Amino acid sequence: TYLRDYVVRTCRTWHDPVIAMVEATPIETIWGTDLMDRDPKQTQAMIQNEGFQRLVVVGDALHSMSPFKGQGANQALADGPLLASCLEKSSIDAAVTNFWREAVQRTAPV
Repeated sequence: TYLRDYVVRTCRTWHDPVIAMVEATPIETIWGTDLMDRDPKQTQAMIQNEGFQRLVVVGDALHSMSPFKGQGANQALADGPLLASCLEKSSIDAAVTNFWREAVQRTAPV
């Protein structure tokens, strides 16, 4: 009942019939999990702190965000061409560095 009470408190100002629907939902069918956004700078730092200087992650792996923003696939579609562009222009080490810098700078505000 904790989760249902939490939802009722959080949504108490929402329009009818939201609260009535939540209260009528059988407790055994209610579940929840924490969803959170993660700063891409934290992802980059975590990977580099582990010593993976040539590791690149893209899409949801780099831009972890709640699914309600509808951005996961869009971020992946933007990361691929960026990485390809970086690889065309320089060595692998420089390309990885440039990719991280551009991807993190471009998406941190999202």
